[in-house]
Amino acid sequence: MALILLVGGLESILLAIVLFGSVLIHELSHSVVAKQHKIDVRRIILLPIGGMSVIDDFAVTPATELKVSIAGPAMSLLLAVLAYIVELSSPFPLIATIAATAKEANAMLCAFNLLPAIPLDGGRVWRALRERRKDFLTATKEAVALSKFTIAILVLFGIFLAFLFGEWGILFWNGLIAVFIFAGSDMELEAAVFKSASEGITVGDAMRSEMLCASGEENLLEAFELAYTSKARNILIIGKRNFRVVSLSAFENVPRSKWIATKIKSLSKVPPRCEPGENVLSAWKKMRASDVQLAPVIKNRKLVGVVTESDIEQLIYLRKIALFA
Repeated sequence: MALILLVGGLESILLAIVLFGSVLIHELSHSVVAKQHKIDVRRIILLPIGGMSVIDDFAVTPATELKVSIAGPAMSLLLAVLAYIVELSSPFPLIATIAATAKEANAMLCAFNLLPAIPLDGGRVWRALRERRKDFLTATKEAVALSKFTIAILVLFGIFLAFLFGEWGILFWNGLIAVFIFAGSDMELEAAVFKSASEGITVGDAMRSEMLCASGEENLLEAFELAYTSKARNILIIGKRNFRVVSLSAFENVPRSKWIATKIKSLSKVPPRCEPGENVLSAWKKMRASDVQLAPVIKNRKLVGVVTESDIEQLIYLRKIALFA
């Protein structure tokens, strides 16, 4: 009996590893292709219903999005075929069972991700193909509309199976998938509007010439008083060879009793440098990647101003209202 329980427990563990491993390999396939095309991959998220590779969508061309999107389902299909071969050829029941599970898991993973619904791979493939004839925003709107149609089909199919055959579990999972697609497609549309609204806006349009500067030797209390007077949230530290930025939010991590003894340069970070003619979306992405909210603007090796993440977002928001309201 103990041996049976041990084998059963081992089989369950191996099956769980196969399932999560299949999802991980699927997402890694997206990431590898994205890296090959010099697209930033920030992280991979594993979810109970699948996974997600968080990449820099703003830098993706239609051809690249097509390659990145199809990489995951293609790998899942390949794994399903390999698992099927192992299932047929293995003389060991345990290995055959695990291979059968891997086959089914990867086949379902491939089919699920090819649903024509963004943010799934199938929806991204559809958008990439449509973008060959239309602009990015229009292609995204069409992909979102197709996603809503797919949601309706999934829910209606789940209701049909539930009431006619008592398959309430399928209705539950279809409903969960529908919620995921609905939320994801709305986020994709918002990102597309954000990207489209940023076109034609330069850092010079969002730049401000007035800025709060410091040497870095000031303590936190002195810097806070300066920031409070000037109503600034970020302080630009001008050094002999470089710039650094300290945010007032970093002050919250230091006890008030240590403000006088702590210099602001100890809390500062190196910001990215921007140019006046640079697109605001490029500057915004660099600040997000560097985890700073302010960047110096340099022209002909001279500091001409600063641009903040919030200023860019506000300008794009106003542009979005003007163009798409």
